[in-house]
Amino acid sequence: TMALDYHTFERCFLQCTFMATLGVLISVIFMAACAYYILPFQWPFSFCMVFGSILSATDTVAVITLLKDIGASKLLSMKVAGEAILNDGTAIIVFNLFWALYLSNKDNQMSITNELQNNEKIEPYGDTKRNVSTLFHIIVDCFRVGIGGPLIGIIVGIVAYYWMALATRRHSRDDVTIQLSITLCTAYISYFIGDHIFNVSGVLCTCSSALVLSKYVWPLLSSKVTHENVWKTIDNIGNTVLFFLAGVLTQRAHSDPVCGQNNNVDVINPCLNFQTNHLLLLVLFFMLSSFIRMVVMISMYPILQIVGPSFRLKDCVFIGWSGLRGA
Repeated sequence: TMALDYHTFERCFLQCTFMATLGVLISVIFMAACAYYILPFQWPFSFCMVFGSILSATDTVAVITLLKDIGASKLLSMKVAGEAILNDGTAIIVFNLFWALYLSNKDNQMSITNELQNNEKIEPYGDTKRNVSTLFHIIVDCFRVGIGGPLIGIIVGIVAYYWMALATRRHSRDDVTIQLSITLCTAYISYFIGDHIFNVSGVLCTCSSALVLSKYVWPLLSSKVTHENVWKTIDNIGNTVLFFLAGVLTQRAHSDPVCGQNNNVDVINPCLNFQTNHLLLLVLFFMLSSFIRMVVMISMYPILQIVGPSFRLKDCVFIGWSGLRGA
């Protein structure tokens, strides 16, 4: 995020915001409906929304690298990158909202079962009132998470900026190391402060602090090349570890003999056994997610034309196809 051209991002901000909020929400609803009616696991709709939120985020790292290599338009690259940055926050908020709602409903069902077993009287509308109260608190909490994260990130970014301004000797190796260390600390500390101390969105907190640095800090850097190379290396290592772990978990799920004896699907403690029909469902949902993404982008095309700089239909189709699913 720190490497973004802030002024280009500012021009595309409304377009990126619409794609990352309204677009993601519509995609989540359609993906949840598909999961509810197609998958054989009999998930409740609240958990299908959790599933949809996972599949509706995008990861455009490879696409952005390709666009840079071929010298594509900065505006197009920024629309792709900006949406990917912002929609992570939307997906996480939706995930937390419906995951908490699912757990709340599950707790309510367990309490009703206990009351029936103990022959206790059940109030006719008690569960509805409890659900409404829980849903209200969850929605309020999501607004707190979505707004508090960026605010805390901005504060962390400002602190980091003034800290880096104290180490601006252009030919000092020590200052290069200090500035690089501050950017590393800002990335991880902003997430930790947001997620673990204030219980807000750590992703939005980190992105907001990085945007502050992107706007103000580049003229202060003693060595821009060093920062770019180090962060590219960190990015490469992080992606390598991520996909390695994904491969390990996939192999584990495919070959676990214990899961093979259990046909029940528990969404809290899932059995990760892959069967042939599961692989077919993966292919089906990849196609569905791509189709839904394209439909959502084309349906939002008139709005995206109004709220920002030039947005052609072919740009809309390209952005719809460019996002890897389930980031």
